[in-house]
Amino acid sequence: SDALRQLGVALGTLVKEYEDVKVIRGDRSFTERFQDAETLFLLKDYQRASLALYGIVNDSINKKESDYGKAIYYMAESQYQTNNLVAARKYFEWVVTRNLDAYLVTSLKRLVEIADRRKQWDGLDSYLQKLQARGALPAGTIYSTVKSLLGQNQPKAAIKLAREVSDKHELYAKIRYMAAV
Repeated sequence: SDALRQLGVALGTLVKEYEDVKVIRGDRSFTERFQDAETLFLLKDYQRASLALYGIVNDSINKKESDYGKAIYYMAESQYQTNNLVAARKYFEWVVTRNLDAYLVTSLKRLVEIADRRKQWDGLDSYLQKLQARGALPAGTIYSTVKSLLGQNQPKAAIKLAREVSDKHELYAKIRYMAAV
């Protein structure tokens, strides 16, 4: 209940500050600006979240901040949700190349989805190999990748990847069906 109360206060402060044009003041700390952006992101207000995050992620002085990687991921997802796929790809690639564990799998999945929507698959193989080097791929990532490989007319690669899913997993039947197709 304390955390909920704190979130309520933060949200009230954010709403009050958002109505004030000075909300994008440069004298506010990274933490303050990030908290505002994170609140917008968690409220699924991706348009405003991306605006709030823009100054944070594009200011090189913030790269040393502990939540900088999280800010980049939020920016990537906000851009994806607002259908700005070019910018989303740029930020998701940043997350993947820097091996941010907490967002690596989700970012790779988004990169596959963006590549499929744009029909531009260049570079995906290297990201997939990087993730495979870390261990077994999650079934959700395999599902997206098998679907993508079929769209790229690479059935042999899709079948090989589909074999990596355990028959105990809930996506097993869907993945095997796609491989059969």
